[in-house]
Order: sequence, then C-alpha cells, then structure tokens
Amino acid sequence: MAASSDKLRATVDDLGVEVHLVKEAVIPSQDSRSSEKFMHGIRVLIAKNYIDNLSEEVLKGMREKAEQGHWPAVAHLGYRNNTTTRRIEIDPERGPLVAKQFEWYARGDLSLKELARRAFSIGLTHNRSRSGPRRLTKSEVHRLLRNAIYVREFLWNGKLYRGSHEAITR
Repeated sequence: MAASSDKLRATVDDLGVEVHLVKEAVIPSQDSRSSEKFMHGIRVLIAKNYIDNLSEEVLKGMREKAEQGHWPAVAHLGYRNNTTTRRIEIDPERGPLVAKQFEWYARGDLSLKELARRAFSIGLTHNRSRSGPRRLTKSEVHRLLRNAIYVREFLWNGKLYRGSHEAITR
C-alpha cells in the first residue's frame, strides 16, 4: 500500500503551478536562490511540526474525555451533541425511535431486515448521508443493536469505558 500511495503523491513542482507566499513576500520556484529554498524548507517543517503537535493534542484531549466517561466524538444515532456542555444527550426525537428498535429486537422474532423496514416506517433514518436521510441498512441496525453506547458504555481506541451519558435502553 505504501508503494501505491507514493505514486499518488505530487509536489508543487510536479503540478507546474506558481505558489505565492504572501506573508513572506516570496514566490518559490526552481530558479530561487538556495537560501530561499532552505528557508522555505524550514517553514514547511515548522508547519508540519505544528500540525503533528496539534493532532497529538487533539487525540490526547479525546482520550482524556473518554477516561472521564464522556463520548469524545460525534454522537451516535439516537443521541445528539450538546454544544453547550460538550457532552452527548438523548435526542428527544430520535432517541425513542432507537429505544423502539431495542424493544422490537428483544421480542426475538424479528429479522434484521424487518427491523430495518420498521425503523424506516417510524421515521428512523440515517442522517449522515450527503444526499439526505436514507434508510438504515441491515448491517447498520445490527451494529446499532450491538453498540455498548446505548447502555452507557463505549469503546474508544480499543478500550471499554463507562459512560456518564444516559442510556437509551436498559
């Protein structure tokens, strides 16, 4: 895979475009002086270091949030992200619909295909689609029913955490 991804990489030089670095008042090119190329290389490395450090800090913050029992990412179906508290909470519209899926599943006589059909019939759709709401697939229903987030636990980076959020199902 690494070899194939290397083939997809292109440098600015490969693209044949002229880049204007406005803040530095520089237009690096093949004809630039070696000192200008050197300084440009240093700026690129500093920027890469900044991005790498920012990534490390974000991941560290997400891990710390998980350790405190708070889901550190976008809420799952049936929950919503509260932008004020920065926590997940049950979505008042979709949470009860997810709970209904668990009730139907607990009966033990419905297939995943039937659960997906019923989800759509009550208005439970997948909203993360670019083309708008769409039906849940059988595999999405299966994943939803097996996800510990709905009983106040969650997996984050391979580790199981006890959540501080409210459970949708018992």
